[in-house]
Amino acid sequence: MFAWLPIPFLVVCVLLLLRAETAQPRDVVRVRLWKPAATAMAIAASLLSLTQGRSPVYAMLVTIGLVFCLIGDVYLIDGERPEMFMRGLFAFLLGHMVFIAAFTVVQQATGAALDFERELASAAVLAVLVTLFFLYMRDGMGALRGPVLVYMAVIALMVHRAVGGAELGRSFPSQSALAVGGAMLFMISDVILALNRFVFPADPSDGGDRVWVLSTYYGAIALIALSCAY
Repeated sequence: MFAWLPIPFLVVCVLLLLRAETAQPRDVVRVRLWKPAATAMAIAASLLSLTQGRSPVYAMLVTIGLVFCLIGDVYLIDGERPEMFMRGLFAFLLGHMVFIAAFTVVQQATGAALDFERELASAAVLAVLVTLFFLYMRDGMGALRGPVLVYMAVIALMVHRAVGGAELGRSFPSQSALAVGGAMLFMISDVILALNRFVFPADPSDGGDRVWVLSTYYGAIALIALSCAY
């Protein structure tokens, strides 16, 4: 499918980005080039799916969500500055809200049955995880406790909607499987980012922590973008 065409370019951009992030000192000029370029490749994949997937509305919503992610990426290049971190957090918050709408729309479009047991179980698991992670990290959050808690709740809801719309028994790859995988990777990426910022703050010159954050993040948006094609 055409939606897969930008993925090799996304991989190349991510590899070049990781090289820039781990350079000593950090190569900010190349980070500013390759970080948005990698996200743009995910946006291209979702745009190429507008005429291929089962729901053009879903593909359009995912594209809008990825644009907010692109905005957040640009702000978080200078994420050590509190004001830039907050702007990036807000951009990603908006992106997750659009993804929630997308996962809800596609569930209705595909006629996926509502499984109340799965809905309740996933909600309970996610609520416990969010509570535990927040309690573990809150001492290092300072004034960011409120905004971070809201963000954690929204990304948990995004994962919940992806899981709620999963069509069990379908062959892989499928829209729901890619969406669930992408949503979960997104949450993992954000957890690693939060732990590095609030619990185990790393030396800004050490790019090792960014490798895990960015690898899981770009895996997440690539899967979510590709889910539009199925």
